[in-house]
Amino acid sequence: MNNILDYYYNLKKIDIININNNYLIMDNNDYSFLLYEVDKDVNLNNTIKLLGSLNNSNYSDLILNINRSYITKIDEKYYVLIKLKGIINEVITLKDMVNNNIKYRINNYSLDLSKLWSRKIDYLEYQVSELGNEYNEILDSFSFFIGLSENAISFLNVNNINYNNTHKTISHLRVKNNELFLDYYNPLNILIDYDIRDYAEYIKSKLLITDNIDNDINYILNNANLSIDDIKLFYARLMFPTLYFDKVEEILIDKKDEKELEVYIENIQIYINMLKDVYLEITKKGISIDIPDWIIKN
Repeated sequence: MNNILDYYYNLKKIDIININNNYLIMDNNDYSFLLYEVDKDVNLNNTIKLLGSLNNSNYSDLILNINRSYITKIDEKYYVLIKLKGIINEVITLKDMVNNNIKYRINNYSLDLSKLWSRKIDYLEYQVSELGNEYNEILDSFSFFIGLSENAISFLNVNNINYNNTHKTISHLRVKNNELFLDYYNPLNILIDYDIRDYAEYIKSKLLITDNIDNDINYILNNANLSIDDIKLFYARLMFPTLYFDKVEEILIDKKDEKELEVYIENIQIYINMLKDVYLEITKKGISIDIPDWIIKN
């Protein structure tokens, strides 16, 4: 690997650490790099354009190789070299996320979540019907989470959300509890989406560890500069079970251990309680939202 990095990127006297099949690199100038595995057909055009529009950002830089390409093939795998910024093992706080979202808000963007989520449900139902017969944990839990996702779509449709009044920003494919600077500012983890995407994914991730999220919810509702329509989208996104669906795909497609689903199934009641508590906090702000009766009564 040292010789390869020297040839393609002129990196010499380096230390390499394997992190989940990616490579953290320190060279003799104390610069930090991450050699990050990507799909063969990855399209970086939007990412490069987005990075080029940012001024003085914390997002890490993509580095061209000797062939003036961002993608390098090594041992039949494909990688992008990222020059890291900041303290890479520092944990990103909710305050950091809020400040980042407000700093990088973007105009002229729209996304139909109802259609996107409906296509996701159709895809997952097909995958489970074709590949899921041998997975009892999936078969026992799938209908509940599909029902929850359908409730989320219905919520979008009945709560009269004016998307012109919502904020859009640089978001992330996923944001987890205790997210590291290394991952949060990885440019291959970013996309444009609604402000509330990262907040909802952060809360759902934290619920897998603790149900003590009241302070986080209050911070988001009171400090993230959200409109009423943003808050409605936030609730819908909380209701849509992205992390469960991610894990189902990993089990069916990547053959991950089905036992990894147990944490989601065991926390169903905590999930429902969270949805009820967030609803009450929203109504305390004088905002009326229509949610499924079963959440309130559960």
